[in-house]
Amino acid sequence: LSLSVEARIDVILMGDTIIDLGNTILPKDENYIVIRKGFGKTRILVPVGTGIMIEHSAIKGKIAFEDHYYTLENESIKMYSKHYENQARTLKIVTNVLVGDLEVIAI
Repeated sequence: LSLSVEARIDVILMGDTIIDLGNTILPKDENYIVIRKGFGKTRILVPVGTGIMIEHSAIKGKIAFEDHYYTLENESIKMYSKHYENQARTLKIVTNVLVGDLEVIAI
């Protein structure tokens, strides 16, 4: 049994971050993005047809994902895209921020 897992880990003190996976061919199975950040907005662009799981925690911030909008105040949230379990390629996004917004967009 062999598993192929791709991961990207970022640790950022402050500032806006854009991760554009739009022209990326993700390996099949699970892929990970882990972001630890102090302050700032994070935008992640993901190819259509990728199953997305988001685990986001923030002291204060907002999250926008698949036409859903939430405001977090010292909370954590875990969300899955529609048909997540049926996709060949999945992306697990784990983010921890002090103050900042997260936006995940399928392109």
